[in-house]
Amino acid sequence: MRLISFSDPVWGDAAHEHLSCSVVLELQPATTVEVPDEPVQDSQGAVTFRGKTSLPVAAVVGDPTAFQASRDADGLAGEVFAAIVGSGQPIAEYVAPAEPVPAAVSAFQAKAALLAAGLLDEAQAAVAAAAPIVQLAWSTAQVFERSSPTIATLAAALVPPLTATQVDDLFRAAARISA
Repeated sequence: MRLISFSDPVWGDAAHEHLSCSVVLELQPATTVEVPDEPVQDSQGAVTFRGKTSLPVAAVVGDPTAFQASRDADGLAGEVFAAIVGSGQPIAEYVAPAEPVPAAVSAFQAKAALLAAGLLDEAQAAVAAAAPIVQLAWSTAQVFERSSPTIATLAAALVPPLTATQVDDLFRAAARISA
């Protein structure tokens, strides 16, 4: 096999030890491909094949295939890695996956995160001006769920209103707080 082309290379880690991309490989001569022959349909419509035929193939270029390799990979993976890195084509930098947003945090964690962000006083003022159910939830809930109407109401009541990303970030920060 040999590398025909590659596209969209991306480093798989910050240390540039792993990469992933899409590759097209060519099978070299002397490769045989088994193909089914003589289809037979039974009484219930199922199709089976009586045998397989081996056909010599001079060269077959495949569809783009997902590829991942490490700098220390052996064989074809190592060769492809070296060819991609040595090609001079830019390789996109690794982007760490986003920290997941917790589904819920304790009331203490939520209020401590608001305090750390400088938003606790404004949030308490928004609660005081909110509907009685929001006030009840704020004062008695032991846990705040990210998807709750109370959180949506409070986020919208702040000036300027918090975006979904800002609320997610507050929940992430809250989850890291312990009493």
